[in-house]
Amino acid sequence: MIKKIPFAGKGTNYYYRLVMITLLIALLPVMLLSFFYYHNTMNTLKLELHNANSNYLNQTANAMEVVINQITNSFQQFTMESALQTFESFPNGGYYERLSGQLKESDLPALDRYLISKAKVWKNLDIMNGSNEYIFSVHLIDRSKEVILSSFRSQQELLPMLDTISVAGDAKTYPYFREVQQVYLQGEGTKLILPLIYVTPNPNETNIVVVNLDAEKIYKSIVQKLDNSGENRIFILDQERKPIIYDNRNDLYKVVNEYFADNGNSSDSRKPVVLTREGKKLLITSKSSAMLGWTLVSVVDIDQLYRSISQLRGLILTVSVIASLIVALIAMLTSRNIYRPISRLAAYIRKLDPTGKPEWPTVRGNEFSMIQNSFEASVENQHRLQLRLKESLPAYREKFLASLTKTHKFSREELEERIQFLGIELELNDLLLLNVYFERSQGKNRDFETQNLDRLHLIDIWRHRLISSGTGIVIEMEEDLLTVIVNCQADRLQEIFTLAECAREDANRQLGISCLVGIGRHCADIHELGQAFEEAREAVRCRNLAGTGAVVFIGDVLLERINVFLYPIEKETMLNDFIKNGETENAKRVFAEMADEIIEHERRIQFHQVQRVFFRLLTGLMETANRLRLDLETMLQAKNNLYHQLLQKRNVPEIVGWFEELIHVFGSYVETVYKTKNDFYIDEVMKLVENNYGSPITLTWVAEEVHLNPSYLSRMFKEKTGIGFMEYVTSVRIEKSKRLLLETELRLNDICGMLGYQKVNYFIRIFKQATGMTPGEYRKSYTGNESV
Repeated sequence: MIKKIPFAGKGTNYYYRLVMITLLIALLPVMLLSFFYYHNTMNTLKLELHNANSNYLNQTANAMEVVINQITNSFQQFTMESALQTFESFPNGGYYERLSGQLKESDLPALDRYLISKAKVWKNLDIMNGSNEYIFSVHLIDRSKEVILSSFRSQQELLPMLDTISVAGDAKTYPYFREVQQVYLQGEGTKLILPLIYVTPNPNETNIVVVNLDAEKIYKSIVQKLDNSGENRIFILDQERKPIIYDNRNDLYKVVNEYFADNGNSSDSRKPVVLTREGKKLLITSKSSAMLGWTLVSVVDIDQLYRSISQLRGLILTVSVIASLIVALIAMLTSRNIYRPISRLAAYIRKLDPTGKPEWPTVRGNEFSMIQNSFEASVENQHRLQLRLKESLPAYREKFLASLTKTHKFSREELEERIQFLGIELELNDLLLLNVYFERSQGKNRDFETQNLDRLHLIDIWRHRLISSGTGIVIEMEEDLLTVIVNCQADRLQEIFTLAECAREDANRQLGISCLVGIGRHCADIHELGQAFEEAREAVRCRNLAGTGAVVFIGDVLLERINVFLYPIEKETMLNDFIKNGETENAKRVFAEMADEIIEHERRIQFHQVQRVFFRLLTGLMETANRLRLDLETMLQAKNNLYHQLLQKRNVPEIVGWFEELIHVFGSYVETVYKTKNDFYIDEVMKLVENNYGSPITLTWVAEEVHLNPSYLSRMFKEKTGIGFMEYVTSVRIEKSKRLLLETELRLNDICGMLGYQKVNYFIRIFKQATGMTPGEYRKSYTGNESV
């Protein structure tokens, strides 16, 4: 299974380390961020919960204060009515309350007025009772008349409770709250009543107005309604820390008592405190109301409250896991991209070893060790080759210099490159070649070492005399032959002759060596040195005309001066290259230039020299035909040998016409063969693209299939089709995609896969570049269906 993983296998330890390090670097920030985000979120939520509890208590206290203020306003309106004042100050009100039986005629008018004022008070009590939804009943207790007036909602069951109510002697402020009373009402069951006591402003009477509040309704409508979470347990305590309003579940009241016992009985609001009771963590928050004299206490089970936060913990964990998986995938892909060049380099290094068994021992343990060892071996090998090259440079230098005196095929650019590389101080124009033959005087026997020292000394003499005034070289051609090549103008030949004579005399005087110097003609170009070397040899052969040890110039020893035509070797090379490539017109152009040069020299050279030039050209063409495995005589349908045909031509124009026909037939034939062959290759390439457009296609792969060089195939394909190879591949794929878009309902991802494209966005871009519209727009324009 592990072998299926990319890059898995032997020698990939670095890949696994790279993946692990990338994962560590990538996942560590994710883990730290998740950890800090979770704890920061938890702390923030805890703070918000504490603030929410405090806000809830503040809202509850404010709501209660609003209700009490509304009731107080209603009480003030009640006391400001004249009916209450008339009733309280009515003369003999107690007398009229106690009347019974037969009434006196004299009491009737006053009694009527008293009853009217009493009725008005009852009415006002009813109005006050209806002014607030939390008022259960309202009662006026007139102690002086010993009477209790109640609102319409009053029931007889409340009277015993009212009889126990009196003005508290320690009450400093009003309204004054009494403890909650539990009464039983006929038809309604048990009722919790919170008495709220007011004192009327009559200075002569101490009368009490008792407003009974519905404690259960207050708890449900205000306390519970403001609790959005539904988890708060609220206790409203009076100044003596006795519960006034609370729900029926008073099991936590002991915790509240412990909370106040531990924190004192100060009436100020306290900071939230967490207490642990019976394995539960309880958050206790308190708020005091100065107006009411109450303390509101909230008790919350933190574990129950934080249970909703556990969902956030799971969400953070899920997001962290998903992020970790994404980061792990990205890390593997990134590591693979980073490792790919290393793996390719390692594979290339293994491929270089023909045995398949690298010499270094750590290849299987670490790719970098293998790469390092390979590079060290390559550098060492390169250094060794450079040392060998430096050691062989003198010998190669002498060999190259010797080749200049012979016929060679070096172009001018190649000569300049080699001369510069070898550090040879020699210009390529205006050259003079001297062959120096030396022999020792008779009677002097010298050992091998002395002979070599004398030779070196002789070289120094000639170099000093001839080269000190310009540029040039001295070459050891044979045991007794030195060749000297110097740069000089044609008008300085006499100066060179004089210097050569001086050098000859120095050698004879200092070393006892006699020298015979042969000098060839002046060379305008370095390619003429071969002919000059032969001329210098020829000059020395004529030593009987000049005497032993003389400086002999070829022009002085020739019996007849014959003009020599220099064969245009470079143009012959160009001509044959053009024919080999099937470039007939270029070949004709080069031959026309050669013919012009020959015709220009025709008057100065003999006809047999012209024939030799054309014989040499014919030989070169026949060698080219042989390299191409062609029979030139069969191609020309010649009845006789081509050399025989050339000998039959009597003048230069006839020869030139014959060669023009030969070059035309030869070049046209090669061009036709190449064209046919190229057409075959182009057809094969197009078939490969047509059959494999859904696979990755590269120029290298196609070139290997048709056994051609990729560069040559690319050039040939563009010359034939007018477009590049990859442009053609793209055009084929675009045409296939058009057909698939119109004839099938395949989705764009499937079409891309069938065309060999890995990225949909890239395909959309090239499709739009080719057609001017996206694949979806193209399908819609022809089928009306835009779905891709």
